[in-house]
Amino acid sequence: MRLFGPTQEDIWKMLSCDIEAEFIVTDSISKKYEVIKKFHDWSIVLDTWDSASRNNTVYTRIHCVFLNKRGFKFKVFGEYFNNYFPNFFDMQDIKVNYDDLSDKLVIRSNSEIAIIKLFQNETIRELINMQPDMLLEIVSEEGCKIVANADSTLSVKIPGVIKNNEILKNLFELVGESLLEIERISNELENLQINNFTHFDVIKNSVKNTLLESDSYKKLSKDIIANVSKVIDKKRYNHSYEKNKVRLSIKNLKNKKKQIMKYLM
Repeated sequence: MRLFGPTQEDIWKMLSCDIEAEFIVTDSISKKYEVIKKFHDWSIVLDTWDSASRNNTVYTRIHCVFLNKRGFKFKVFGEYFNNYFPNFFDMQDIKVNYDDLSDKLVIRSNSEIAIIKLFQNETIRELINMQPDMLLEIVSEEGCKIVANADSTLSVKIPGVIKNNEILKNLFELVGESLLEIERISNELENLQINNFTHFDVIKNSVKNTLLESDSYKKLSKDIIANVSKVIDKKRYNHSYEKNKVRLSIKNLKNKKKQIMKYLM
């Protein structure tokens, strides 16, 4: 313990005891630590990751290397990462409609079927909602394109060094539950189609999810719809008025015709 509370080392040691994992000091000088949890056939690792951005942001990361049988890939991220990633042509924005899932999350994948099945897992949705400023993704272990039957890394990143035991436990559970679900999906969908969309689909869905569903666009849409409704109502009124005028004119013509015929007779 320290004067102003427990350190990262203290918390991560406690965490390793709580989840029956191994605590490792990887660099005592720069105070780098790891917590490694054996889970089924996988090793889930907690560490910190330094970004290459000019802001030199440090992330808390929990990650695991696994055999990606179908080449499944996705990114799920909140507002913090919203401007961090460009649109990827090997993934498209996908909407998964669940009332208990934050509508501020962006979900991209190379398989709509697989990502929808992943989010059918209620525990995964609940754990993601607990950490809105996070990035959950599958990336290639070799830093190249993800292919079937090759190692990939499933990871979750959160800005800053997390020193909250409950948050860290939830992140471990999220990675573990996601690994099990990905394994189940891979076994169920032996002929999973990857990248079965066009570049136009990617652009269209990205614009729809990032622009058309923004708060400013929704407000603009409501204003436009309200104004259009007013115009339509006015048109309807004017149309009814003009229609009544025509009917009256026809009636008058018929009356005049009757009068003329009566006079001629």
